[in-house]
Amino acid sequence: MRSMKIVIHFILIVNLAISLTACATSGSKLSDAGAKTPVNKLHPKIQKYVEQLHSQDAVERAWAVYNIGKLHKYAVNVVPYLIAMLGDTDTAIMTRYIGKDYTSGTTTTPANEAVKAIAMIGDVAVKPLLNALKDSNQDVVLKAIKTLGLINNSESIKPLMAFISHKNKRIRLEAANSLSRFRNPWVAEYLLASLEHKDPAIRSTAIYALGKLKSPVTVPSLVRLLKDRDPAIRLQVLYALSKFRDERVIRPLLSQLRVTDTSYRLEVISALGNIRDYRVIEVLIELLKSKNKNVRQAAAESLAQIADISLGTGYAKWKHWWNNKLQRSRRQ
Repeated sequence: MRSMKIVIHFILIVNLAISLTACATSGSKLSDAGAKTPVNKLHPKIQKYVEQLHSQDAVERAWAVYNIGKLHKYAVNVVPYLIAMLGDTDTAIMTRYIGKDYTSGTTTTPANEAVKAIAMIGDVAVKPLLNALKDSNQDVVLKAIKTLGLINNSESIKPLMAFISHKNKRIRLEAANSLSRFRNPWVAEYLLASLEHKDPAIRSTAIYALGKLKSPVTVPSLVRLLKDRDPAIRLQVLYALSKFRDERVIRPLLSQLRVTDTSYRLEVISALGNIRDYRVIEVLIELLKSKNKNVRQAAAESLAQIADISLGTGYAKWKHWWNNKLQRSRRQ
């Protein structure tokens, strides 16, 4: 009997050690998440998944977060638990759950699943997420920024704007991506003001965001930056302008073909293809006469992108196609 008690006592100690180990591996990811509703006070459908967040297995944690997201209607009080998972970047290969109503990618992380789950819960998560922006863990900050963009609540615009000038490039770009989701005039105005910043990296981030935002009011300011002294800024402007379907970008982009730098000209040709406007076709066809093989190839690729057909780099084929196109349009 005494030996049985010793065994039971030993088992309890081992279980406690395992529990403490789990806290060391995943518990730290569940700390500093704000006031948490006790598990037994949560909706019954959610409780088992919240308990599973403490698992030592990253797959189990990711699966738990995924299911909380599916049950988001019952998960309002679970937000602090999910925000605490934003720093859990352990790789989770979800093979064992594929086919069990798991609709995300095969490989994920608990943090990635937390982003999606919190976004589904929506506006009630905004304030906790804004608090998470102050976290010392940059992975948490990145995920919080991304989630705020997905929720798209105007309360988060001003806090997100502050990250455009962050020293960390990944954080700046994530803020740019999130801000580009907002169709709010404040966003365009702030980003335009950032174009005057003395730091080229911050200006470049603002241009990147403006390209994704695609607000028509920003076109004139972006066009002016095609004359910027910094080649990196000019390249970022090309990327931004190529996102617009706006006739005001055509002439400025065509003017950039006069630049002698071949690498830059190739970027211009690519941008012309991206805007998918038939008014640039004749110029691109003429570029097929270039002595530079790379220029001819780039022009052919842009033509194919606009025309949705591939005729190679031969000038005669493209010219014949274009003449037929013009003749048919005149008959109509």
